[in-house]
Amino acid sequence: VSQFWNNHVTTIGGQYRHSKLEDGIAPDRFKQEATAVFAENEWRFHPDFALTLGGRMDRHQTFGSHFSPRAYLVWNTTDSWTLKGGVSKGYKTPDLNALHSGINGVTGQGTTITVGNPDLKPEKSTTSELAAYYDNLAGFNANATVFHTKFKDKIETVKDVQITGRPGVTDGLYDQGQNIGEAVTRGLELAARWQFLDNWAISGNYTYTDSEQKKGDNRGAP
Repeated sequence: VSQFWNNHVTTIGGQYRHSKLEDGIAPDRFKQEATAVFAENEWRFHPDFALTLGGRMDRHQTFGSHFSPRAYLVWNTTDSWTLKGGVSKGYKTPDLNALHSGINGVTGQGTTITVGNPDLKPEKSTTSELAAYYDNLAGFNANATVFHTKFKDKIETVKDVQITGRPGVTDGLYDQGQNIGEAVTRGLELAARWQFLDNWAISGNYTYTDSEQKKGDNRGAP
């Protein structure tokens, strides 16, 4: 992180992940590698405005490369009020356990066996949000945020999937992660804090979320 340019704060970085899975149920070992580089710049182009632009490039051993940009604007309208808003792209690859072709876990206190899905695709999303922050400069502050996230290839656990003809797995019903297609989540977040004495404060928050599958067998379901 550096402020090498006037009115700019720049962040650059990278990530490397080497994952290995040794299954206690099956005598197999699996591994995968993933790398990423990212950069972000916050530009204070006016005393009351700050614009943040950023991006992340992911490179996955199985899924190749993908770029995810983001943009965010902050406006200090007055000493007490601040407005924030932005749009960001998201990208989430399935973990190694989820891609394992055989049995990958036991849940429900031993009553449910889960099976991996090597056909999973990465989950992509686009999130938009708008927020208002208030501070009375005397110990009370509050904020409200509305958000909307659109998913493509959303990954969810589907129960009682019929699995047949898979090596090392007895034919039957299992829980399995699957891409359910397009989906949206939207909602409202509220938060407030009141410092009513020097040593005492009270705070609270509330989030309402609504979700809906837009395509697939369960279209219209949460």
